[in-house]
Amino acid sequence: MLKKFLLTAAALSMVAGSGWAQWTGGDDLPTNPLACDGSPGSVAAKPYDGGSPSNAPNRKGKSI
Repeated sequence: MLKKFLLTAAALSMVAGSGWAQWTGGDDLPTNPLACDGSPGSVAAKPYDGGSPSNAPNRKGKSI
């Protein structure tokens, strides 16, 4: 019984402790902690880093 309690307490402390970690979003900007004073966040522009379609079918002039 004590063994189950200790394992449960250890698991819960690991889960609760991970909530304090610093995470970054998809744009590499910090997301935690956020300002709570109601001020707007800053937006940083960066060049397009997405992909382009490959082997796309030619549907020019055809009905959808």
